[in-house]
Amino acid sequence: MTETTGIQFFSAEHFLIIAVTVILCIVLPIYARRKLDRHSQELILRWMSIIIFSAITTAFIFRVSTGVFDWQKNIPLNLCNFLSVMLPFFFWKYRPRHLVEVCYFIITVGTLQGVITPNLSSSFPSVLYFTYWIVHSGLILFIIYLVSVWGIYPRRISIIYSMLWILGYCGLMMIFNYFSGVNYMYLMEKPPHGSILDLLGPWPWYIFIALGVALVLCFISWLPFVKLSQRASTVNLNHSLQ
Repeated sequence: MTETTGIQFFSAEHFLIIAVTVILCIVLPIYARRKLDRHSQELILRWMSIIIFSAITTAFIFRVSTGVFDWQKNIPLNLCNFLSVMLPFFFWKYRPRHLVEVCYFIITVGTLQGVITPNLSSSFPSVLYFTYWIVHSGLILFIIYLVSVWGIYPRRISIIYSMLWILGYCGLMMIFNYFSGVNYMYLMEKPPHGSILDLLGPWPWYIFIALGVALVLCFISWLPFVKLSQRASTVNLNHSLQ
């Protein structure tokens, strides 16, 4: 249960995980919108947040209990892990539009990269293998479900909000990394197991290039909602005129 041989990028195993993630992101929201009442939709959202929170908590407890916990790497300060901890608190009862939009862009741009090029040193059937995929694939499923079932479609202006939030968080993490000698969010050096950052040049230039790429990816992530946002605005306008 503590295997550390990792996962081969774009292997059959990796493609299977990506396929399952994509299928769930399509099937579950469609099923919930067509077949379930609001209460059942709410329960699914809450259970997803609990499962993701439990996964990140299990990983923490597992590392501590097996003596492999490293405070320089394993505190949930990377954005994916931070969001996993905060999901039940952010969205248990209320879904503030700005917060949903910011989380949508952070997850589709940042967490998706963790699915496509996983920074994972543990292999099946390690506990850390399962918790990694529950967190990363689960976050993507959670935000797609929330956005589509609740109809909270990201607006173009929310791209700017999201980038400002990311810049602020990166600034805090850079300060924390510098004074504590750690590397959360890979702001001090690239992941050791390879990632998309390997294509973006040396430190510190890959950070600035990554921010530019993130802006472009946020725009691309917003494109599927252009017509939906326009339609929702038209419906709201018609309701206000009646």
